[in-house]
Amino acid sequence: MAHHCLVLACSMLSIALLSSPVSSGCSSDLLAVYKLSIRTFWDEEQFPKQYPEWRPPAQWSKTIGFSHNKGFRLFSVGAIAGEGVKQFVETGDSDKLDREAATNNFLDAFIAPPIASGGGNTSTTIFVDGNNTKVSMLTKLVPSPDWFIGLDSLNLCQDNHFIDSITTEAFPLDAGTDNGFTFTSPNWPTDPQGVIFQISSQYPTHPAGSFHYPHLDKLPTLAIIQITKEREYQLSDEILIKNSAHDKYKYEHVGNPIKTDEI
Repeated sequence: MAHHCLVLACSMLSIALLSSPVSSGCSSDLLAVYKLSIRTFWDEEQFPKQYPEWRPPAQWSKTIGFSHNKGFRLFSVGAIAGEGVKQFVETGDSDKLDREAATNNFLDAFIAPPIASGGGNTSTTIFVDGNNTKVSMLTKLVPSPDWFIGLDSLNLCQDNHFIDSITTEAFPLDAGTDNGFTFTSPNWPTDPQGVIFQISSQYPTHPAGSFHYPHLDKLPTLAIIQITKEREYQLSDEILIKNSAHDKYKYEHVGNPIKTDEI
């Protein structure tokens, strides 16, 4: 497939989700604006087994995510999913996740629109700063018991600088909250709840599994996530002194010291 050739041409990290690369830290006076793009390739040609064609057809939920520091964790492979993640990956509802996030420290909460078919794309904008350089996100496969793709604490700061771009393949993950092994399985809660794990062509081993293709060493590409820096700002020497709690600091666009913007 053409898109697979494009993927192979990219310098990318082919991992299910990215954990934090080693970083020596970005300056606390930096703010960067990134574009998050998700391309999905969940089609009947690549994934013919039990491909959902109606009620509902293959599609993707909205993407929900956060930019944050090391004190925040949305999810992690090998760990138990929180109630907010559990609700979102099972139903697409983010009420509990929103309430949980309100008690956590993060810089930016972002949402990307749903993708109405198995193959498509969506995008949104992310803000990070020198104190909140990590990005985590979730997108649910619809329909599915509790399957999703995501990023776990991807660090956009490396070697004291915000990276220009990163592209990664997103593999399907199972939240460990539902025993269903097909896209349209009825609700079957896992009790006790299991841990989050990566789905592969050979695991889980049940022959009826929708992603069970034991003749393949690796599943075809399901989705690609790309994060690209659009702008970078630096806190100016002159901080704007204002009384309103909603007022924000003044930043200068890096590389253009003449132009100033209020974010």
